Amino acid sequence: MRKTQNTLNPRINLKMLIVMITSICFYVLLASAEEATTELRTEGPVESYSEYYVGKVNQNNYLSFLHKEMWTTDMIQVALKIPGIGLTECKSVIIEIERPSAEDPETSVVLITLDGLMDDSVRAKKYKMHMKKREEGWWEVNQAEQAQSCWPERGHQGFSGDPCN
Repeated sequence: MRKTQNTLNPRINLKMLIVMITSICFYVLLASAEEATTELRTEGPVESYSEYYVGKVNQNNYLSFLHKEMWTTDMIQVALKIPGIGLTECKSVIIEIERPSAEDPETSVVLITLDGLMDDSVRAKKYKMHMKKREEGWWEVNQAEQAQSCWPERGHQGFSGDPCN
């Protein structure tokens, strides 16, 4: 049997490999640029909020605190435990903390904005939780509100407490 040798020039193989890699990178960049053209709805004023029922959140937080569950001492973790806030069903999540002053870290407002929701009517939601740290060290939710922005042709485009169609 006769052995065949690779008669292609190794430099040509390297050039072909570079062209292939460059082409793949170009297509990946092109695809991500198309995806990035969808403007997020995380900014802008909120026309109105509607009350968001948090049920027995404070009772559960206090009982968890008594059982030494440390998440109850972190305002963001407390806010994320509120039923109905689905972080996995959206394209982006922004969490913000507002305080009346730097001298008062015991009172805070946690804002959670979800955009690109997997919903045929609601595109984005904003949750606003007014919170106070109790003397014992756990966070209490004093008030919770929500606003939403609709997909095009499904209702209001700004954030409002009004429902989408």
